[in-house]
Amino acid sequence: MIKKKYKSKKLKRYSLYIKKKRFYRKFGRKLNTLLNKKTRKSRQYKNNLNKKNNYKTKKPKVIVLPIILSLEKAYRNEFLRSITELQQYLPSKDYKCSIDHSKIKRIDPEALLVLAAEIKRSVSNKGINHLKYNKRYAPKNEQVLRMLNSIGYWEHFNIHMDSNNDRKRRFLKISHDIIADNSHVVDLRDFFNRKLNFLPLHTTEMFDNAISEAIANSVEHAYIKEQKLITIKRAWWLSGSYNMETKELCFGCYDQGIGVKEALGHHDDRLIMKWIEKLNLKAKNDSDVIETLVNEELPKYNNTDRGHGFKHFIKFIEDYTYGSLNIYSNKGEYNIFKEEDSIIKTKYDYEDTLNGTLIVWKIKLEGELK
Repeated sequence: MIKKKYKSKKLKRYSLYIKKKRFYRKFGRKLNTLLNKKTRKSRQYKNNLNKKNNYKTKKPKVIVLPIILSLEKAYRNEFLRSITELQQYLPSKDYKCSIDHSKIKRIDPEALLVLAAEIKRSVSNKGINHLKYNKRYAPKNEQVLRMLNSIGYWEHFNIHMDSNNDRKRRFLKISHDIIADNSHVVDLRDFFNRKLNFLPLHTTEMFDNAISEAIANSVEHAYIKEQKLITIKRAWWLSGSYNMETKELCFGCYDQGIGVKEALGHHDDRLIMKWIEKLNLKAKNDSDVIETLVNEELPKYNNTDRGHGFKHFIKFIEDYTYGSLNIYSNKGEYNIFKEEDSIIKTKYDYEDTLNGTLIVWKIKLEGELK
């Protein structure tokens, strides 16, 4: 008798469960809307109120940019410390961040390219399309303010500013994309030809190859899924400038990938893996790996148009009396300085890291590079 009662109770519970399940399948959505007496407006008001309350509870954080923004040895550490602060605080939901530009007195174009890209990286996971402009934290130095306007720094973050351009320099505005599109290369070449009319025909091809290879490397090799920092996948940034006083042309390409050394072997075949093992590149410093790639050709690319990218980087400056090539990747830096017939090569390794790869060309039409 006890077993029969137990079975009957179990069947009753199961039948009730089936009835409830069928009922909610048929009327569940309607029932929820009927029972919910709050109107859409009241719900929106409550959501907005919660957002405001959350906004007020955020801790204020002002990231002060240094007086000199540069990747030169003397200023690198301070500049990258401010970049680390951007990476730490801007993506966090616990902080209301402001970026203080007021103390800046000098910005190198390549450092500005890194700064713009890193701010973009840090706010990308929040879905922020534009940042707010605050006069309190705007640059006080007029030359710096003109430079930021001319290179499209504010436009990069959808901030509309009055067109107050730099009188001493001509800038190609910051370009940003996630595909290896040659149209950006054409824009850069046309900018220099239109503004300066100096690129000889025999160096135009070298110029196109160098920039195209830099962009292609960023898209194809720089990024992996297991990166520590948030990234805009396959993204690269490009900008250029010409200083009319010093006669110096500068242009650079930057990506936020894993770096030259770490990228070796991630996207490569068995042949190149043997080449990496033979040269023991994994055990070398970042600067040594960059030096190897500048002076050696990757075996899988022999007799092809691809894979000579780092050699193309040098060939572009070889046609000029004064020129330099700077390659920064994570903790390493490799420089080639050309003056008339002499070429000076230097390399450095640092304790801090750039968290990406930056390639910068500088050429001078006359006089000496500063």
